[in-house]
This record gives sequence, structure tokens and C-alpha cells, in this order.
Amino acid sequence: MKKTAGLCLRFIFLLNSINMLTNFGIWLIIQISKTWRITVEGTAPKSPAVIAFWHGYMIPVWKFFADKKPSALISQSKDGEVLAAILKKWDYDLARGSSSTGGKAALETLVEYAVSGFALITPDGPRGPRGKLKAGAVIAAQLSGSPIVLCKVKIISKYTFKKSWDRFEFPLPFSKIILEFSEPEYIDVNSTREMIGVKIIQCENKLNNIN
Repeated sequence: MKKTAGLCLRFIFLLNSINMLTNFGIWLIIQISKTWRITVEGTAPKSPAVIAFWHGYMIPVWKFFADKKPSALISQSKDGEVLAAILKKWDYDLARGSSSTGGKAALETLVEYAVSGFALITPDGPRGPRGKLKAGAVIAAQLSGSPIVLCKVKIISKYTFKKSWDRFEFPLPFSKIILEFSEPEYIDVNSTREMIGVKIIQCENKLNNIN
């Protein structure tokens, strides 16, 4: 019994240590983000809109919209829990789900947010393939009646996680970050499946080379 109790206490201590490290990491990201110098090319979108950008560049885009009453789609994975904690610090409303788990309900929630505000989505997340646009962003724009706006990101000083599927880029302190926004585009509510498929390909190509 004593041995079992000791193991339980060690496990609890380990969990608390992990939570402390996670909380410190979130705090550090928030503090570093305050030093970034974000500039805009094109015209920053007006609300409401569906904002789509690649998963590997999500942090600076989220930071840019932090004071604009935004919402975001986040997966229900363990990584998603950490990302959700960051977004809550930035006062985001969250829709939790992905193409593999809880996707339909999450998309419905995101559509509700997109009707009246900024709804942010990484259309190649949460597992890739990198740079391949899934249907969610286009469908959210179609169902909400709000335009889709694509955001291409260039980070000048960064650390790249080369082994991650999305080659995630984290801006270093005081880095300059350029957000290039496309013109807003409305998706016809009467679009057929084929028309949506064409629009997905167009958005993917545009997002990879907006200018």
C-alpha cells in the first residue's frame, strides 16, 4: 500500500511539473508575441470574414487578430489543448474539432462565429498534408455568407521546427512579420460540389502565391 501511495504521489508530482512547464511555455509565448513587429500588405480584412492561413504560420496570425473579437477552429488533440490555452489568453471564442474528430459540430460552430465576426482556420491542419487546402474554410464562408480572406505569412527572424509535418515557424523576439491578405471573396450559397472543388483548388493556389 505504501509503495502504491508513493507511486501515486510521484505521478501527481510529475503531472504538476508538466502543467507548470506548459503554463510557463504559454506565458513565454504571450510575452514574446508582444515584441513582434507585424505589418500588413494588401488590405486588412473587415469583420465578418473567414480568415484562412497555413498551419505552420498560425501563431502570428492569431496574435494579429487578438484584439478583434475573433474565433478559431482548434482540434481536440493534446496539442490542441495547448493551442486553445494560448487562444483563450487572447480572448478567442473556440470551435473544437477537426476533419477526423468532431468536425461537423465544430464547423457548425465556426459558421455561427463567421456570421458576425472573424473566424480563423488553418485549412491544412491539424495533420496535413502541408499546404493542401481542405474544404472547411470554403464551406464556412459559403454557409455563413461572409467572405473568405486568405493570409500569406512571411517571418523574417524565426525558428523552424523542421521535423514537424507543417515545418512550424515560430517568430523570434522582435521579429518583423509580414501578413499579406487577399481580396475578400464571397462563395455562392448555391455552389455545387464541383464548383466548391474548383474554388478549393483556386484558394490553395492563391494562398501559396497571393501576390
